[in-house]
Amino acid sequence: MKRKILGIAPYEELNHSMHIISEQYPEVETTIYTADLVEGQTLAAELYTDGYDAIISRGGTAKLIRQVVSLPVIDVSLSIYDVLSSIRLAENYTNNFAIVGYPSITEKAHLLCDLLGYKIEIHTIDETLDADALLDTLVGKNYELILCDAITNRIALLKSLNTILITSGFESIKSAYEDALSIIDHVEQVKHKKEIMKKGILSQHQELLLYDATYTIEFSTLAPTFAEEIIKVLKMKPEKKEIHHYSRTQNRYVTLTIKSYTVDRQKYFSCFIHKNSAPPVTNKPDISYQKKPEVADSFAKKTVFFPIYP
Repeated sequence: MKRKILGIAPYEELNHSMHIISEQYPEVETTIYTADLVEGQTLAAELYTDGYDAIISRGGTAKLIRQVVSLPVIDVSLSIYDVLSSIRLAENYTNNFAIVGYPSITEKAHLLCDLLGYKIEIHTIDETLDADALLDTLVGKNYELILCDAITNRIALLKSLNTILITSGFESIKSAYEDALSIIDHVEQVKHKKEIMKKGILSQHQELLLYDATYTIEFSTLAPTFAEEIIKVLKMKPEKKEIHHYSRTQNRYVTLTIKSYTVDRQKYFSCFIHKNSAPPVTNKPDISYQKKPEVADSFAKKTVFFPIYP
């Protein structure tokens, strides 16, 4: 089955590079847009349900997209070589420059400067307003050039600052594609195993309900209305491991057997629903239940017929 990847590039250069790399993967259907930060987040929220298997983006845009989609989001990371190339390019113009960007840029810049002994001012940003104020400070320090990411680049140009955009190279983009395909394959394997278990349980025609500590249903073989009824019963008797109940939805008596279990330190419960042909016998000594044929037979044996004389 052909994989579908949605690419959301914060800037045009990355869009162009992603198109070039996507041609190396003819087995993957790739759609690429240019959108930055909130614009990219909004676009991803609108498109991710259109059959995509994963999303590739970068930096702050990738971080925002993760907040609104349920798909894997792969960040086109920057390699140390990408940062070094930008520094070497800047040195061709001036030595009076600073590096400004999100942690994906500045963490590698700090590492590179420590290794090579560079004395470069580095600033990490989180929000647009932070970047705006920070750039005003750098203007006051008379920096001639700013090495930065896409959002900082856009703000810097409005302040007439000279900039060099630190871009992801082809190897970084290709690595993101490989990561995306690897994650997609892993997710497909998990889905396949889940489907095997689901169909195996359904084939047994077992009435089963799995739910968490908040009574949210995780899995059910019951009709929705019956499942809702059972959840209401369970909420009323949370401590019981066995519950006898007459279901008006199903018009029959059932016994609920509840067992708890833990997954990743979270508590879950399994509830098996057993059908009863008659109400369960209680422990009360003066109450018993019998089926209609049994009652009729009992009365027939105990009835005494007296002759009637004229």
